[in-house]
Amino acid sequence: MSARSLYRQYRPRRFQEVVGQEHIVETLKNSIKFDRLSHAYLLCGPRGTGKTTIARILAMLINCHENDGDDPCLVCTSCRSIADGSALDIIEFDAASRGKVDEIREIIDRISYAPAELKYKVYIMDEAHMLTRNAFDALLKTLEEPPAYTVIILCTTEPHRLPITIRSRCQRFDFGCIPAAEAAEHLKAVAARENIALDEEAAYLLALQGEGSMRDSLGLLERVAASGNEQLDRTAVESLLGLSNRQAVYEAVKALMKGDRHSLAALTLSAHSTGKSLDRFAKDMISVLHAGLIYGIDKDLLSDAAPLPDEEAVLGEIAAAFPQHGLIRCIEELTETVNRMRNSSQPLIVLQAGLLGLVADKGKLFDKSEAFAGGKGSDEGGYTLTEKRAEPYKAVTKSTLKKTAEPAEPAQAVSERSMDNAESISPPTADLAGIKKIWPELTLAFKPFGVHLYTMLSCSSEAVFYDGERLKIGFHYQYAFEVANTPDNRRVLVDVLRRHLGAGIKVELSIISEKLPLEETSDGETLSGSEMVYAALDLFGGSSVVSK
Repeated sequence: MSARSLYRQYRPRRFQEVVGQEHIVETLKNSIKFDRLSHAYLLCGPRGTGKTTIARILAMLINCHENDGDDPCLVCTSCRSIADGSALDIIEFDAASRGKVDEIREIIDRISYAPAELKYKVYIMDEAHMLTRNAFDALLKTLEEPPAYTVIILCTTEPHRLPITIRSRCQRFDFGCIPAAEAAEHLKAVAARENIALDEEAAYLLALQGEGSMRDSLGLLERVAASGNEQLDRTAVESLLGLSNRQAVYEAVKALMKGDRHSLAALTLSAHSTGKSLDRFAKDMISVLHAGLIYGIDKDLLSDAAPLPDEEAVLGEIAAAFPQHGLIRCIEELTETVNRMRNSSQPLIVLQAGLLGLVADKGKLFDKSEAFAGGKGSDEGGYTLTEKRAEPYKAVTKSTLKKTAEPAEPAQAVSERSMDNAESISPPTADLAGIKKIWPELTLAFKPFGVHLYTMLSCSSEAVFYDGERLKIGFHYQYAFEVANTPDNRRVLVDVLRRHLGAGIKVELSIISEKLPLEETSDGETLSGSEMVYAALDLFGGSSVVSK
């Protein structure tokens, strides 16, 4: 294998070698064929999708002595000098390191000189969004009216950071992520030329991990090839890259479908104990659920949503088991769980809590009577979910155990106390006692915004200070405090409380203890720790497991 990186060694030098950007290639070739070359181009899109490569091919093609309008010849003196980087009239620089106004002014001064060797002078500015504001201002006039022999090409991954005055003066091309199927074919071709034994499933898996970037996919191929394995199959690639086992991911999704708490806990624990990325494991579950959602709508729309080409049977099972609103709910909750994992020092606990929370809502996820996508329950063509609101959390006591047989409050009665009806749960007095009295009802108002936030508030929080202007909420557990204090949840928390308690209310969060208070019964009795465990098991039909 060559000492050079594969992505450099196999960088396309002709338009016909470019992977996945046919719409851009055809437009550029036709612009040259019909003599409609622009003076400025803006190439934007994700990393590793061919922006700089196409800029170089374009520079080579417009200066080629033997071009036929489709591709450079690669043999004339111009093509050879551009290919080996010795052409004086092709100026390529990185705006991330040379983006100051003085350096741009130096380039502008050089633009006025005619080409030394070639027909056109071509300036390729990589990472153009890194130019300073003053540099953009200095470039503006030159970009609008450069000399006839000059072509300026700006490449960027963040076009929104370029001033509109710059963007409006360029002919813009948006690069898309390279489809996994096309990237896999290219990887197999490169592997064959490098004598790497790469099978189809392994190539597809590498392409998926590249996330639409050909450069990243080739980098991963080079990484696994360095292991010296004689045969690179799907199992070998998963092991070498430290990826979650695809079969384990599917087993986890099936366990979620069945409501199998034990399997979910065991699979996530196994991934954690073997050093796999739990973040990747959760994302793979989301990918499978999304593929099942698309499969249920129209399997022809799957494209790259299917994790692997031969796994459609599993997607059919998922689509048949989950109604569409259930899949959407799973995807949303798991996405929130992934975000919480990034901010937590114990990602395993967060992932297991998120998955088991979905299992607890299994009845709602599988209820196919709920309206979706313009069904009977929707007048606007969207979906509506008629969820049954749960009772606010109360500590388990002997008195509460006796009341479990009583019917729960009707969902309709609870739903009347929504966010829009703030007066019905306003505190009777502007003091702490009034807030404490209505705290269970206030926490109930958060359930439509996510079961996780609602659970943390109802199970592990209480009002500890209130004077009509400032409300301080105390949490009994560090984890509950961290969940409520994330930017998104804190914004929801403040918005909801201001709707109920007044627009000027200030909200503070704190940790007050590491122990949940027990609710006293009428005779002052509370349950001990062991009694609470057995009471909970009795309530929820669980069983205890004792390790020896």
